[in-house]
Amino acid sequence: MSIDDGSAPGAREPSFDEMVQTLLDRATVPRRWREPQLAASLVGIDRVMVSTPHGAIAAWRTGSGPATALLHGWQDDSSLWEPLMVAFLERSIPFVAFDLPAHGFSEGDGGLVFEAADALHAVTSTLGPIRSVVAHSFASSAAALAVSEGHPATRLALIAPPLWPARASRFYRVAAQLGFPDEAAERARTIYRHSTTPGRAEYDVRSQLAQLDVDLLLVSSLDDEQLAVDDARTAATNLRRGELFEVHGPGHRDTARHPDVIHRVVEFIDE
Repeated sequence: MSIDDGSAPGAREPSFDEMVQTLLDRATVPRRWREPQLAASLVGIDRVMVSTPHGAIAAWRTGSGPATALLHGWQDDSSLWEPLMVAFLERSIPFVAFDLPAHGFSEGDGGLVFEAADALHAVTSTLGPIRSVVAHSFASSAAALAVSEGHPATRLALIAPPLWPARASRFYRVAAQLGFPDEAAERARTIYRHSTTPGRAEYDVRSQLAQLDVDLLLVSSLDDEQLAVDDARTAATNLRRGELFEVHGPGHRDTARHPDVIHRVVEFIDE
């Protein structure tokens, strides 16, 4: 079996257990930027370290009263939201930005869906009330999970949410990139599932969105290099109360910073 894992030609092929550990490391432990990034809009705002089961996370709050929580994506941080934070400040919309576990200024070793959901619950308890959530990429699953568990948000804006089937989950995609067999991906996924409750481990945002009794805005770019707009179109037809906003041009990360998306999200949150 040929394994493209960056090793030198002729290097020993990893054992099955080594493959599984590599997948766990690659799929659950984000690579941090060399230096955490602080958005310009957050300069001068007190950083609050919020306790979570996965370590303390860095959070910033503006304004008083019900706020909007901002959840960035995988291997990113709260600086993603600078254009949206500027727009919120111009409209005096209170918001809470924070770095997810194992990202940015926050502590933690892992940062997948249930860790991010725990972070949202903790931030809400400490810096709430939170009435709406804007999330990007994998954090969309975390936001939906938190709401399904009773989070009080009544509005969700999910930008470039991962709406692929479970078989296309991170473990299988990383395994394919490395040339590892599906069996190694399944074993790594099983170990991950055992790190939390069954309901959280098996949470499938694609099927569960239709169950959420909240106002939903799905945002998808036709030029997203990671996610297909057709998946978002299918999901949008099954929402209780929601719509799909499509945009041309930006790639996966930049969808969250595109001017048309910023304008639509602000309108949605401020309705």
